[in-house]
Amino acid sequence: MFEIDFFIRGFAISQLALIVSLTLVAYRDNVNARLLSGLCISGAAYLLVSPLWFYGEKGWLLWFIVAINTQSALFIFLLSTRLFPGLWGPKVEKATVLSYLVLVLGVLSQILPPVDPTPKTEGFFSVMLLGMGLMSLAAVLKDWKVDLVEPRRKIRLAFFIVLSMGLALPAVTSVAGTALFYRFGAPGSLIDGAMIALIALLFNLSHLRGRSDSPWNPTTPKLQPVVDVEKLENLNQLIQQKKVYREEGLTVSGLSKRLGVSQHQLRTLINGPLGFDNFNDFLNRHRVHDAGEMLVNGDQKILDIAYEVGFSSLAPFNRAFKKVYTITPSEFRKQGPTVSEKKQTKADPIVQA
Repeated sequence: MFEIDFFIRGFAISQLALIVSLTLVAYRDNVNARLLSGLCISGAAYLLVSPLWFYGEKGWLLWFIVAINTQSALFIFLLSTRLFPGLWGPKVEKATVLSYLVLVLGVLSQILPPVDPTPKTEGFFSVMLLGMGLMSLAAVLKDWKVDLVEPRRKIRLAFFIVLSMGLALPAVTSVAGTALFYRFGAPGSLIDGAMIALIALLFNLSHLRGRSDSPWNPTTPKLQPVVDVEKLENLNQLIQQKKVYREEGLTVSGLSKRLGVSQHQLRTLINGPLGFDNFNDFLNRHRVHDAGEMLVNGDQKILDIAYEVGFSSLAPFNRAFKKVYTITPSEFRKQGPTVSEKKQTKADPIVQA
């Protein structure tokens, strides 16, 4: 059974190597591609630890492989925060990365060759991996419902599945691995290798060369969706005349029902012709535009204006207003209508690639 375990690990490593090679060939200058490659390399290192230990390796080679393996959580965190920004700010991200590296180096210094990990050090690594995994999962889940970029929504789903499997892996390995060992004499680590092999294989199969939508074919022209002019006019009517954006708690689902289209069609309308990649940004821009006119042409209190245009409190109104006009509502009222809106940009092209 150990031969089967080694075979599965070898197959998984070959799939991870394929991801690295194809990713770097297609997107060698893309930061996300490099982070994905780093994650695959650290995953391959994880798969090598058990075979090396089985054959008696306890020197610097094993220590080096373990050191690379420990960086998998860091690559996952960095990749998730770059693909799905907004939850963890730059300061939190830098502090998290620095703290993680310091803690990892501290633990690695306790298992210098001959490498002999104790339950304490293994548990410490597991806790750090769990913490980074949960932070990454939180970044994935934030703004999922209001994300209008379909390719990024698919990436969120893939990340969610992989992270959930990764977080559940220790418990699955502990329970199922014990059963495998006592029933078939198979090592519990067989499950680790099989899960990684499956994830890597599915990734490669879903991005084969020759598919028109494959990321390994960046030069393939992408067909632009046909804009439904009638639906776009109906949406404009709901926005400009009925001002549905003032409804507190309005969701993609709610607006799609009002418009009589699917959620996918609504996201395509707002993301494509209108250029918004976030549903809340779409609503807030209209709310803030109304608020700007009310600030200049009336003497209502700022809090009352915030409530009237659809915000539930003053803090999110101030943030949204500053995001559009780069100044606070009070400053805007003093300066008047000479302040210009911040230009609305299309969705991140790296995510859409």
